[in-house]
Amino acid sequence: MYFPRTMSDVAEATQEDQHPQVTRRGAETLLLVEDEEAVRRISLSILESGGYTVMAAAGGTEALGKLSGSPLTPDLLVTDVVMLGMNG
Repeated sequence: MYFPRTMSDVAEATQEDQHPQVTRRGAETLLLVEDEEAVRRISLSILESGGYTVMAAAGGTEALGKLSGSPLTPDLLVTDVVMLGMNG
């Protein structure tokens, strides 16, 4: 939330809003590792809608398997910190 200190701040904010906003879209490949299925599904949906290519795995072992069997190389790892078997 933005609460202006003065009316001049309101005028400046209004002028800035008149410029078209540039929507950034991702082009990178992400490896998403999340053991909670609901969290993994919503995260996958959000990231893909942002333009990212997402390799999703339910745990560390599955993620390692996907890495070895895929021609894709992830640019970023997005992982849960605490998972069964292998932590993030």
